[in-house]
Amino acid sequence: MKRFGTTTRIALAMSMWTATVLLALRMTGLLNDGAAQQIQSRTRLCEAVAVSCSQFASRNDWMAVEVALRSLKARNPEVLSAACRRMDGTLDFETGKHSDHWSQRTSDLSSSTCIQVPVLQGDKAWGQIEVCFQSPIAAGLLGFLALPSVKLIVLTSLACMLGFSILLRRCFNQLDPDQAIPERVRAALNTMAEGVVVLDEKFRINLANQPFADMLGCSVDVCQGKNIDSLPWETQDNRPLSQLLSEMHGDNPVDFENIKLQQSPSSKRTLKPNASRILNKQGDCKGMLLSLDDVSVLEEQNEQLRFLATRDPMTSCLNRRSFFEHLEQTWKSAFRYKHPVSCLMVDVDHFKGINDSFGHAVGDEVLKGVSAALLATARDTDFVCRYGGEEFCILLPHIDIDGVARAGERFRTAIEALQFPQLRVTASLGCSSGDLGAESADQLLEQADQALYFAKRNGRNQVARFDRLEATPHAIETQPPADAIQSEDVLLESIKLLIRDARDAGATSVSFDLLNATLEANAE
Repeated sequence: MKRFGTTTRIALAMSMWTATVLLALRMTGLLNDGAAQQIQSRTRLCEAVAVSCSQFASRNDWMAVEVALRSLKARNPEVLSAACRRMDGTLDFETGKHSDHWSQRTSDLSSSTCIQVPVLQGDKAWGQIEVCFQSPIAAGLLGFLALPSVKLIVLTSLACMLGFSILLRRCFNQLDPDQAIPERVRAALNTMAEGVVVLDEKFRINLANQPFADMLGCSVDVCQGKNIDSLPWETQDNRPLSQLLSEMHGDNPVDFENIKLQQSPSSKRTLKPNASRILNKQGDCKGMLLSLDDVSVLEEQNEQLRFLATRDPMTSCLNRRSFFEHLEQTWKSAFRYKHPVSCLMVDVDHFKGINDSFGHAVGDEVLKGVSAALLATARDTDFVCRYGGEEFCILLPHIDIDGVARAGERFRTAIEALQFPQLRVTASLGCSSGDLGAESADQLLEQADQALYFAKRNGRNQVARFDRLEATPHAIETQPPADAIQSEDVLLESIKLLIRDARDAGATSVSFDLLNATLEANAE
């Protein structure tokens, strides 16, 4: 059987002592139920009636005596019966079953239920008025409990028990467990790197070391007495920490998933909890020993490692390995739940010429600017990857071919708006969607890549849709003729020579007229 707690047992004992004192006062008469006052009140009433009846008897007006007795019973609910009895014992008249009530009296003297008052006729005793009242105490246990003194004792005892319980709980919360712990033990606890807390059965802090208080940013004294759930924890599934601790069984230590402690609106600590139950000789749990290891720095380092392992170091976009993991998961989810998924391939126009003309340092700055524009324009649910060299790939879940085409135009405009000191950068984009016949994630990428190649072969700086290609996939994959490649190489060399001549002359830009003349000469 479960025993009451120490606080409850002490409060019960103190309230029982209070009840005992009150009962003793009642037995000595210092605390009464008002029975004597009630007898006096009833006696005065009967004497008033007897005075009236004496006047009526002096005038031999017996009818008036009868009317007075009947009025007494009718106007007083406590009156059971009334009668006028002569000195020889005969009843002149009665109201109610007076003979039955009067015969139940236990003595010849007046009591709280049977009162007799003499009636005079002149100076001689003529008889007496007899009145029977209801008993002020009901029969049985309920009647006893209805006594005012008993009510007072019961209510006082309950109020004292409640008050003592509250007072004792507050007193116990203010007790300092450190006073019962040797100084060397407290010093050993304070030298530990982990925060250590001793909890009672109701998960209140009975003892805490200094590292735990430092985690909360307060003193050890402030920690004591608080419920562990009153602290700003962030646990798994947002469950109270006491609930996690209460699920423990046995006396072996248990490790939990990391929890967070909110130190301030902008600061959180990641803690590794370890707990073990404190059992008495009967095997009942009397508390918990909880240790908290601060792993915030380790968590930040792991987060940085996870970021570096999944990102391209130059552009901060996803690398290919991480991107393909997201691609497979998104493709399977789209196939299972029948929602659209689309893909964009992005290629920086004339990037090889930028590297050759301005150097790889400028090319790197172009890639960083393009990637920043893509990341800023993408949604939180999109995945932006540096696919290779100057080529990027963007995965857009829950978007069909029309939506990805509009998104591609936003990406193209963002890239075109980039400002660089010596050049203007544009990009070609190709898009496709999963509902255009792709049977796998790889085929979706191939379709977007074919659309990208179409955009580059048809003027660049545009978005091409796979469902609107003007040539068949076979024609797209066909290599361009050799004379076209040679023409592009000649044009590129002419532009490089023009830029080199301008740089040698000390110019920081190339005239549009000179560039247009070079293009017309190569076109001929």
